[in-house]
Amino acid sequence: MIAWSLVATLQCKMTGKSSFYTCRALMGLFEGGFVADLVLWMSYFYSSSELSIRLSFFWVTLSLTQIITSIVAFGVFHMRGIGGMAGWQWLFLIERIFTLVIGISAYFLMVPSVVQTKKPWSKKGWFTEREEKIIVNKILRDDPTKGDMNNRQGMSLKMLWQGITDYYI
Repeated sequence: MIAWSLVATLQCKMTGKSSFYTCRALMGLFEGGFVADLVLWMSYFYSSSELSIRLSFFWVTLSLTQIITSIVAFGVFHMRGIGGMAGWQWLFLIERIFTLVIGISAYFLMVPSVVQTKKPWSKKGWFTEREEKIIVNKILRDDPTKGDMNNRQGMSLKMLWQGITDYYI
């Protein structure tokens, strides 16, 4: 999210076709897995029946955000000429600064799993030990295959290449 916002911020400095294509390609590369990663992360905390309602909140919030930012964009477009930049340049700059702040915040606030919520600045974590056990048991009862997941396993270049070249994926 941070890399995506940095590239998107650079869009305000686009001057031609090649810079446009470069920025868009990099944004697609960095933004591509965001929703899939978010759904995976949420599945660590919620059962399948709970996940659907949480995802509906996400999609409704996304739609409302798009409505609000469209109205804000109308005002930002009228900033043309300020600081020698066009309105669209201001729009990219302002929107992406918000995204950068959210991305940096998410880095510090999002935790890897239910049982890994303690941080140096939050010694207690999100849940008590009893609550962690309840959540983990609930998730494993919903989908026992999640007990075999090892999302902390490193990926080698060979494994990456196998994934890219696998015809059936």
